[in-house]
Amino acid sequence: MMNPISELVWQSVLSGNIQLAKDAIQAYTDEHRITPAIFINVKTDNFPKEIERLQYFDRILGLELTLTQADEIPDFVGAVPNLEYITLTCPNVKQVHFSFHKLKHLQTLHISQPQLLEDFDVDLSQCPALVEFWCDGSNWQKMPQGLHLLRRISCWNHPQMQMEWEQIPFTKAEDIRLDYMALRSLPDNPGFFPKLKELSIEGNPIAELPETICNWGELSGIEIDVSKTQIESLPHSLLRTERSLTINLQDTPFERLLSEALATDATECSQSQLKAKQMYHQLRDCAERSAKGDRVKLIVSNNA
Repeated sequence: MMNPISELVWQSVLSGNIQLAKDAIQAYTDEHRITPAIFINVKTDNFPKEIERLQYFDRILGLELTLTQADEIPDFVGAVPNLEYITLTCPNVKQVHFSFHKLKHLQTLHISQPQLLEDFDVDLSQCPALVEFWCDGSNWQKMPQGLHLLRRISCWNHPQMQMEWEQIPFTKAEDIRLDYMALRSLPDNPGFFPKLKELSIEGNPIAELPETICNWGELSGIEIDVSKTQIESLPHSLLRTERSLTINLQDTPFERLLSEALATDATECSQSQLKAKQMYHQLRDCAERSAKGDRVKLIVSNNA
């Protein structure tokens, strides 16, 4: 929902009556002694040609554009060089012509439902202020370039996308969400995520966590969501670490095995069930003995 000033700007863009919005902005500035930030949020069938008229307003900081029918997005960023936030919902777009390097102030980029866009061939490192990239619902097979410079990366529902970990060092990433993709493994390099605070890989076909998981991130601890994956067992390094980790194991084979083991006599448990139960209790005992409290916390639906 746009605020009144932003709504007036957009209507002026469509009608061509630019001066009306300029007068309203000036009146607001005179009254409040601050120039209002403008955030445009619009849903339309096709890309509006009138959008070039946005160049008359230098305080447009946010643009949320939903295109229901358009198959192409032309390069319009020259009209809005001060954008800090962009959200594009574009289910039928096949081509994107963006000069992203012109957006020196862009901090957040969100591409939603680009189902017909084969690839997002943009080097995000060309946006010097960018810290956050979101994308959902594509058929892309690879990530855009430049992710290694970002602090927050959120990509989900990309069923064909795998990760070539060695090509994306993630040296600055603090919050990474890679849900419902085609990930089958995680990097085993102990220093791969040096700044990591939160990692979510929900819904991926990953079957195990690397032993180096305890060396990821900052010393203050990290949170890892592996719910709805194929994780059946946990690395033994969790028993030795002094660091704080929280691991969400809901809707995984590990949680199922643990639940079965807790509800079954030990003499009737399978080896996998016993391993899950033993690891769970060992981690709980380690936490109780530690002066720091919980070192490794497991989130499961059924707690012992």
